[in-house]
Amino acid sequence: MPKFYQRKIRGWRWGLVALALIAVAYAATHPAQIFAKDKEAGGLAGINVGQIIDQSGPVVSILYPTTENDAVNAQIKEFTDSLLDGFMKAYGGEGEAAFYVTFDKFCFNGDIVSFRFNTLAATDALAHPAASQYAKIFDLKTGEETPPLSLLNDPDDLEGFSKMVYEHLKGQEPFKDNPNEMEMLFEGTAPVPKNFRNMVIDHENLIVLFDAYQVSSGAARVTEAKIPLENAEPFLAPRFHKANASAAEEPTGNAIAKEEERQQPAKGGYKATDKLVALTFDDGPSPLTTPKLLDYLRDAQVRATFYVIGKNAEHNEGLIKRAYFEGHQIGNHTLDHINLRRLGSDGMAQQVSGADNILKGMLRQEPSTFRPPEGAYSDEALAYLNGRPLVLWDVDPVDWMPINRDPQIVYHNVVDAVQDGDIILLHDIRETTVEAVPLIIEKLKGEGYVFVTVDELIKLRGNPDDLIIRGYPNPGLTP
Repeated sequence: MPKFYQRKIRGWRWGLVALALIAVAYAATHPAQIFAKDKEAGGLAGINVGQIIDQSGPVVSILYPTTENDAVNAQIKEFTDSLLDGFMKAYGGEGEAAFYVTFDKFCFNGDIVSFRFNTLAATDALAHPAASQYAKIFDLKTGEETPPLSLLNDPDDLEGFSKMVYEHLKGQEPFKDNPNEMEMLFEGTAPVPKNFRNMVIDHENLIVLFDAYQVSSGAARVTEAKIPLENAEPFLAPRFHKANASAAEEPTGNAIAKEEERQQPAKGGYKATDKLVALTFDDGPSPLTTPKLLDYLRDAQVRATFYVIGKNAEHNEGLIKRAYFEGHQIGNHTLDHINLRRLGSDGMAQQVSGADNILKGMLRQEPSTFRPPEGAYSDEALAYLNGRPLVLWDVDPVDWMPINRDPQIVYHNVVDAVQDGDIILLHDIRETTVEAVPLIIEKLKGEGYVFVTVDELIKLRGNPDDLIIRGYPNPGLTP
């Protein structure tokens, strides 16, 4: 996979825009799934990811699917080129700008696949970054594209279909008992083609995609209606009836997964008496910084542990899967990064289980360890971990503080403090931290350290009954 070099966006305004890019993406879209498997769709072999990186003008990062059908690939290229052309025309070449394209995949059966393309554009002319979503549906056997409205039995008669979509949503939040939102929903689902020009389908649901503010206010941010196939079937063309749907096989033959597996360090082979250290990264993943960090770790043949925020993971599934396939450990850092001591029992349970469920949906297993935001926990919080270790740290360079946001400062704060068996706390959402990582790795490798994940550290030196983990001194050096 090409290395991702994020151009530094200068100025206070663009510092805020960088944060806004992430916030808007979280709220309005579901960005790329590089090893694309929709959580409710099932995988499909032979679909990989292509990437375009261009920083000669505005920052451009485009992730797009590639298939084994050349005709499909040509149509996808034409479409993504049109997205970029449209952005460049709107940008006009004045000031700073950034443009991101990601995708999700939805499998109806072994031949029919839908892609949702998510775009995020920021320019000096925009008060806020603009998010949009588009649908493309292909038959991978014939190479033909199916316009979304052609999913319907009669695309020219939308009366019944639009009423079904309206009825499906009107009893849900935020529409229920809210006249203003109901009015927007009524207008946004009116029986006109423009309201239903973006739809995707998997083996369980028809998903109608909406533009921003089409059916709800900005505060509500309703961007889709997920309708079970059995409910939508009266309006679907026969070839898209549930009887023709099937969950495709998991993409075990995915070329990217194979390449990442080939490149990841060999697991095991370490001894408890080796000089061990565990790098851990909190608060990600971030589409702006985590890809570059993964490149650094891959090049250095180092595995780390990522304590991810559930909401961040949910909207960056591609990064979670890339980290996982490259051999890194994925840990739970709560759903929303809230200090657990400030929550009641229900809130604690929601923060732990919410992130667990998101990550399990992506990786088919719950995280084996948990790290509380700010290191704050209570005995009650431990009860919700079901016996899993709560992992703290030994070395904290306080890389989040403005005074420490310099790669050299982060580097020295780590290497001057680290000891054998330590767990190092870092944040992959900080560009200065990411830039310090190669320096830290080079220095510690030179001192004989071996980098392990937290699970490996616990296995080599821990006690199975340990519920609160910091580091573990070298047993060969302990009196």
